[in-house]
Amino acid sequence: MVPVNIITGYLGVGKTTVIRNLLAQAKPGQPWAVLVNEFGDVAIDQGAMGQGSSGGVAIREVAGGCICCTLGGEMDAAIGQILDQVKPARLLVEPTGLGHPGGVIEALTQPKYFTRLRMGNVLCLVDPRRLADPQLAGQKTFRDQASIADILLAAKADRCEEADLAAFHAFADGLFPPKLTRAEVYEGRLDAGFLDLKGRSRRDVTALRAMAAESGHAHVHDAPHARLQAADPTPDAPTRLLSQGLGHAGCGWIFHADNMFSERPLVDLLRGVERVLGTRPARLKGIFRVGPTRRVLINRVGDEFDVDDSVAYWRDSRVEVIAPELGARPDWDALEKEMCAIRWG
Repeated sequence: MVPVNIITGYLGVGKTTVIRNLLAQAKPGQPWAVLVNEFGDVAIDQGAMGQGSSGGVAIREVAGGCICCTLGGEMDAAIGQILDQVKPARLLVEPTGLGHPGGVIEALTQPKYFTRLRMGNVLCLVDPRRLADPQLAGQKTFRDQASIADILLAAKADRCEEADLAAFHAFADGLFPPKLTRAEVYEGRLDAGFLDLKGRSRRDVTALRAMAAESGHAHVHDAPHARLQAADPTPDAPTRLLSQGLGHAGCGWIFHADNMFSERPLVDLLRGVERVLGTRPARLKGIFRVGPTRRVLINRVGDEFDVDDSVAYWRDSRVEVIAPELGARPDWDALEKEMCAIRWG
C-alpha cells in the first residue's frame, strides 16, 4: 500500500515550495510521486517543482478546477497511471488552493483504493500574516482546510513577526478537532517525518471520511469551470485559456518557445499588474524565458512578490493570473498586449 498525503492550504501559501523540499528527502531507489491540481488550465506548479518524471520523482498535473468535483474521472486516471507505471514509495496530492480537501479525501479513501493507498496525515499550510485579513477569515474553504487537517503549519515563518506566530498558535488552539501537532515552516523546509507522524487505521479512515462529508464540501460549484480548447501559440500570438469557478476568474497564457522576455520590464509590469489589469489579483504565477538559457519563476500573492531561477523543463513561457469574481472585471486583453510588447535583447 502506497502512503498518500494531502498538502492543502489557501492560494499562495507556499505549498509548492514545501513539496519541493519534501521531494528532496526521498530516499534513492524509492521514487515519490506528486499529483498537482491547479485552478486554471495552464500548468505552472508542475514546472515549478521540477521535471515531470526524473530524479526519482514523478509529477502529474490535473488542471482546470476542483480536482474531485469537475475532474473526478481525470483524477482517477492520473492516480491509476501513477500507481501502475511509477509504483511510487509515496504519493503527495496538492489540491488547488481554492479547493476543498474534503472531496479529495473522499476520493482517495474509496473502497477501490483500500488495498492500494494508505491515507497518511493531511497537512495544511497557513500564512500567519493573513489571519487578520477579514476576506481570508471569511472564506469557508480556508476554515475547512485548517479544520480537517491533522497537522497545521505556519508557512513562511521566516517572514513573520512574533505577533503573527502568536496569532497562528492561538488560531490552532481554537480548532476542533485538535491537531496532532503544529509547526513553523522556515524557507519552505519541512521534515518529511511529519508525513507519517501518526499512521491511520481503517477505523481512522472511516472517521476521516465522515468528517470530510460533514465539512459541507460543495460538489456543485457556484459556477461551472470553463475548459476551453485553444490553438497552439505562435511567436506573435500566445495561447490564452480562460477559467471560472470557485468564486474566481482566471486567465492563463502560453507563449511560443521563441518568445523571450526582458527581465526588468517584465518584473516591473507584473509587480504592478493591477495598473493594467484594472483589479487586484488574488494570485499570479509564471515561468518565463528571459534569455536563451535562463528562466525565472515569478510569484505574486498580495503585496508579496518573488523572482527565482526556474527549474522548469519546458521551453515555452507561461503565466496564470487569478482574480476574485467580485470587483472590476480583469482586462485580460490589456495585460496580454503589454506582455507581448516586452522582448529580450
